[in-house]
Amino acid sequence: MDPTRRSKQISNRVLITKTMDNAPVIKNPKTYKDAIESPEGPHWKEAMDYELSKLEEMNMWSEIDKTDIPPKAQILLGMWVHNTKTLESGKQKHRLQWVV
Repeated sequence: MDPTRRSKQISNRVLITKTMDNAPVIKNPKTYKDAIESPEGPHWKEAMDYELSKLEEMNMWSEIDKTDIPPKAQILLGMWVHNTKTLESGKQKHRLQWVV
């Protein structure tokens, strides 16, 4: 395996470093897979479940059968955007948004 390629794969995982004032700098995962496979995976899963429940409460989406889609309909694909917020208490809060 090309070592350059491997380092890129590892760099997409959650990475916590320190700044000069010793505050944590968090690199958020770019993909679902990176989030779930990271040490923070359970927190990302919990945030995802919360966001999906809110979308369902607001009737933002519903499941349909592929056969119900009109032939020329444009299907919009989406992805999760991961964000970690550090609260005043120092605790980290994992937030997700589904974007199209």
